[in-house]
Amino acid sequence: MKSNRIVILEKDFNIFESCESLLKNKGYIVKSISDAQQFLAVFSDTPFQVLIIDSDFLKGEKIISFLKSIKKQRPVCFVILIFSDVSVDILVKATTAGADAVIKKPFAIEQLISVIESYFQKISLIEEDIKISTLIPLYELTEQFIMTESEDKVFQLLIKTIKNYTGADRISIMIYDEEKGVLRIREAIGLDENIVKTTELKPGESIAGWVFVKKKPLIINGVDVAEDFPEYYEIKPLLKKEDLVSMSVPIVCIPIYIREKSLGVVNISKKKNSKPFTKSDMEMVFVICRQAALAIENIRSQEERVEKLRIKTILEQYMAPEIAELLLSSGKDPMSLGEIKDVVILFADIKDFTLLVQTIPISTTRNFLNDFFGLLTEAVFKFHGTLDKFIGDAALAIFGSLIPIDRPAYSAISAAVEIRERFNKLRDKWKTQEKVFQNIGIGIGITSGRVFIGNVGTEKRFDFTVIGLDVNLAQRLASDAKNGDILISERVKEQLNNGFILEQSTSYHLKGIEGPVTIYTIK
Repeated sequence: MKSNRIVILEKDFNIFESCESLLKNKGYIVKSISDAQQFLAVFSDTPFQVLIIDSDFLKGEKIISFLKSIKKQRPVCFVILIFSDVSVDILVKATTAGADAVIKKPFAIEQLISVIESYFQKISLIEEDIKISTLIPLYELTEQFIMTESEDKVFQLLIKTIKNYTGADRISIMIYDEEKGVLRIREAIGLDENIVKTTELKPGESIAGWVFVKKKPLIINGVDVAEDFPEYYEIKPLLKKEDLVSMSVPIVCIPIYIREKSLGVVNISKKKNSKPFTKSDMEMVFVICRQAALAIENIRSQEERVEKLRIKTILEQYMAPEIAELLLSSGKDPMSLGEIKDVVILFADIKDFTLLVQTIPISTTRNFLNDFFGLLTEAVFKFHGTLDKFIGDAALAIFGSLIPIDRPAYSAISAAVEIRERFNKLRDKWKTQEKVFQNIGIGIGITSGRVFIGNVGTEKRFDFTVIGLDVNLAQRLASDAKNGDILISERVKEQLNNGFILEQSTSYHLKGIEGPVTIYTIK
């Protein structure tokens, strides 16, 4: 009821004074104007639904032309003509020109109030009928939103639906760009292309920014907002800005949000002096926008699930599935992973494999490597390591990288011992098929140091890898190791308390490594 506004046009304020308190008590907003020219000057910018005219104010044919002017600009307003000494001919013409009801002086105030309330009750019933008649189309619209496959399709369907329902001349959908921190137009009709491309609003800026922050729909049928609107004094200064929303009237601005998270806003406007938006219009568009918001959330959730599955599939190539899941659930972006830290590096290399490849079929080579990399992966994952990559007949693994472990050196050596044992069993199995397999062995090098570990590449293709001097050292140790040897560096040895039998080798130079290196062998 609070949005129902009445304007009384009279000279002496008699009608206003006699009915103001009663109407206000019923929740109406009442305003009296005593100057016809002043009223016409501000008419298009004055929001109201009922206009009461005292015919003593305008005599004869003047009232006819005045009524025609009013109805031409505001065809839906309800006009009540109060008369005392008017001819039947003028009354007929007045009714034809736009007077919706006539009351003869003297009259009881209750009679006037009854006419006003009957009008608003009729309007309320019409709006309710409209709501009911739109329920079935809304159900159908829900199905259409659910079936959309992209956000752009959602926006296109949303604009089409609002256009059909409201007949608006301009509609724009502004979506919040989290990276830039601004609202940008994603879809629009009736707007200049340059405006669509360049318009950016910060949250709280202009009408659209205010609606985005407050998550409250707003209807403005003129340059003013009803003073009974709770945030009237917040909104009024914004109306002076020449922004996207206030370029034409009437307007409606609707928030798009889901689970208290604002996604954007919809700006809807008509040409000046068009049929004003009703509260029912605003409510219906709000419901439609809520459906669109649910569709957007559904699409984004599906995209997130697909992306998470893609990243998880990639990560599981490097680490155990449970560790990949732990990393994803931590909230870290795997694409941005990258840091310099101390880790333990394990490099395993099949000895004399080049000679083996020259004497067996390619298919046999592939099958054997699949078995070897399978057992190596299981051993690395068992001790919470990360598998970096396979390199021909070799493999690189890291311990203490993405997921912290208490004793990375102990875990790496434990994995190496298991790899050596399982490799010997695998070799014995294969040499029963091809005797040449008895000539191969496994060499493993383990080092520890400060390296870069993380993603290198692009979003379409990235490689999780480790870079540093100790990576090269581990590779050289594996290359120089004899069959069955597990060689560790001085830094790895310093991290061990007990649990393994060590044999110290004398310091010697490795190819590609500057200076002498002290090496220990795990027995």
